Amino acid sequence: LLLGSGGREHALAWKICKSSQLEKLYVAPGNAGTSEIAENIAIDINDFEAIGNFCVQKKINVLVVGPEQPLVNGIHDYFENNSNLWVWGLYGNQKQRGFDALPTIKDIPEFGGRFQSFIPKGEAAISYHYRQAGGDSALGINTYQSPEHRIGFDAKLDLGFGVWTEAALIHKVNNIGPLTNQFLLNLGIDFTFGIGKGLTISKEYLFSKYSDNQLNDSISRGISAFSFNYPLNFFSSLSALVYQQWNNNKQTLMLNYQHQFNNLSGYIILYYNPDSIEGIQQNDIFRSFAGPGIQLLLVYNH
Repeated sequence: LLLGSGGREHALAWKICKSSQLEKLYVAPGNAGTSEIAENIAIDINDFEAIGNFCVQKKINVLVVGPEQPLVNGIHDYFENNSNLWVWGLYGNQKQRGFDALPTIKDIPEFGGRFQSFIPKGEAAISYHYRQAGGDSALGINTYQSPEHRIGFDAKLDLGFGVWTEAALIHKVNNIGPLTNQFLLNLGIDFTFGIGKGLTISKEYLFSKYSDNQLNDSISRGISAFSFNYPLNFFSSLSALVYQQWNNNKQTLMLNYQHQFNNLSGYIILYYNPDSIEGIQQNDIFRSFAGPGIQLLLVYNH
């Protein structure tokens, strides 16, 4: 994201666009010249909260400040020392999400919160979520109902290469067997090579363990993923994913071509699925047919 609307910002935008590591450039508020090489955004350069929210929403990695006024007003200190607290409530949801062992009782509200703060070379956060879980489990065991507490931690660091970790401890008050307690730990690393327009490669590993309240009956699993993403130009990209199940040594493969039109996004996805997927997986590709396949998607953005 580039802040400013003058000729200096136009020159900065032109130079930034020459970078092989650039995926998308926004300029706020921009001018007629920047609109030809980037996307102008109607944000006041001194509205730090709006700028921060936009950076979070669009997953902005770099913020460039052109004019002096935001610097005088303290934009550096705002982003350097900014911490956030979120609280939320959900009602009416019943679908399983991610690694939920049971659906949610839709007539009982969920609630939670998250505190996020900057740390040296990155940021870290802790979160809490409460819900009333119940219904038939994802693994086909009997019907259960239980209050569920979930505590999460995540952090990401820029060490010249990207490093991130996410962990979650999920506890159900009532003993429902090996899915009473769930522990999930994800570790990942990524790096963008200066090849062509920038080749981004990432590797991550997910460890999961399930147990009852007595810790007698436990299940452990390991999953890893290797992916790459290469922008062909400003409108098209090519990506691939190799998903490895370590307990049964089976792989899922996916190759994706994406092209962005004005308000449309087109996808051509080639994939191969094994005949069985271990554990709890809420993923449309993984839950589709075994063997090779192709998906053609056209998404309208409004």
